[in-house]
Amino acid sequence: MRSILLRIGERESGPDVYAAASGVAVIAIAMLVIGPTLALTLFPGAPFGLTPVLSWVLGGALTTAFVLFANRRSPGALRLGSTGLSTLFVMLAGIGAAIALDVLSLGVTGSFLAAPELAAMVYGARGGLLDWLAALAFMALVQPVTEELVFRGVAFPWLRQSLGGWAGLVITALAYAAFHWLAYPPLYPETVSLLAGQWYGLVLPFLAGLFIGAVRAYTGSTRSAIAAHAAFGLFAALKAFAIASPS
Repeated sequence: MRSILLRIGERESGPDVYAAASGVAVIAIAMLVIGPTLALTLFPGAPFGLTPVLSWVLGGALTTAFVLFANRRSPGALRLGSTGLSTLFVMLAGIGAAIALDVLSLGVTGSFLAAPELAAMVYGARGGLLDWLAALAFMALVQPVTEELVFRGVAFPWLRQSLGGWAGLVITALAYAAFHWLAYPPLYPETVSLLAGQWYGLVLPFLAGLFIGAVRAYTGSTRSAIAAHAAFGLFAALKAFAIASPS
């Protein structure tokens, strides 16, 4: 445990401030503005629950393309290489962490809620098979790749280099949670308490960001962070489907 904490607290080299700032700016613009605009233009007749998912997929694809293109001359800067931990092990650890945080969430809020990204499909217009397949692809693939490239691939090493290991970890997690709050607002039914909405929309992403950031710091691999995030996304999609399924 001591070796893990020491590794998390280490500084590391990272991209310059302009690369970090541009990456965060692009994901914000693509996910909040461009993606929704394209989704409404290209898929005007998409079901209510599917439209936001399509917009996030488009925004994520644009962001991923930008980050990879911006780092094409120094791909190693994104730390996408192999790690000492197997992907399966990281995903199993991620699922365990997701379950633990879900139990904590239930204990704190008294509510068993779907992730904000999938709230419209669970509590609003029920999605069909296509909706759920798109949601699964987004939660377990598109979102992990896009967000980890930006937050743990670009912003995370720069913040750890500039502010120190622990400060970089916490501030990256805060930025990650703030982005989730803006990009995926917790649109739950009015019967859901304010505490539960804020917890699932802001606090839970922060705690998940701390775990994923710790995985990135310990392994030194953004690939591992993507795997851990994919485990969280897979768990969230399966949980949402279970909540939405008729009893």
